[in-house]
Amino acid sequence: MHFLRLSFLLLLAYTTQAQNQLSDVSKERINMGGVPNNSTSVLWGQTGESRTVVGEIYLDTLWHTGSVKLNQGLLADKKTASDSIGGIQMRYNIYENEIEVLANEARRDIRVIPGNQLKYFTLNQGTQPMRFINTRQFQTNEAVTGFYELLAPGRLQLAKHHRTKTIKPNYNTAFGTGEKNARIELTSDYYVISQGKAARFSPSKKTVLALMQDQQAAIEAYMKTNKISFRDPSDLAKLFAYYNQL
Repeated sequence: MHFLRLSFLLLLAYTTQAQNQLSDVSKERINMGGVPNNSTSVLWGQTGESRTVVGEIYLDTLWHTGSVKLNQGLLADKKTASDSIGGIQMRYNIYENEIEVLANEARRDIRVIPGNQLKYFTLNQGTQPMRFINTRQFQTNEAVTGFYELLAPGRLQLAKHHRTKTIKPNYNTAFGTGEKNARIELTSDYYVISQGKAARFSPSKKTVLALMQDQQAAIEAYMKTNKISFRDPSDLAKLFAYYNQL
């Protein structure tokens, strides 16, 4: 597997004025997925607008080293084409379902890889690399776009789907109260993945035992001994890892 330098990315660069600001780039960037030029843009803290969209759109606003796995190679010659790029500074824009790549920090040169062009990507954030798999890799009974963060691999996988929700403005002109701006908030849902299928999962003792009924006695003992919290992602990951090794 060859890792290509960022210069091989056939994506148009765009520049942000600050870490938490995005300019209107819908007519300027080349979208590998063929998104039309009139696609909706995000007004992120744009100066001079009476109404703006504020809130959170990134998993983390900081840049982290990572790698991406593309759906296809970057070169026309299939023998020399690579579908992987590693050692790049990147961050995950959940709202736009894009990976932003910091091509040149001094110039604030940021390049975009649309999420629909990726199989998966990894971020070296924290003590362990974080792996995100495109939701299109799995069958599901609902419309899920973006990526699953893989928390526990194995025959019964635990994943978290990060998404955004928009809180509408509630400003009351007569009383001068409320919020003038639409606000974006981050939220997430757990999913379990097995045999190529993903299903939404609400962690509780009852739902866990239903999933792991073939090892119910061992799982109950493990939960009791380790005082598993169903609200703690690391506890849930340990529980699934334990089950997968039985």
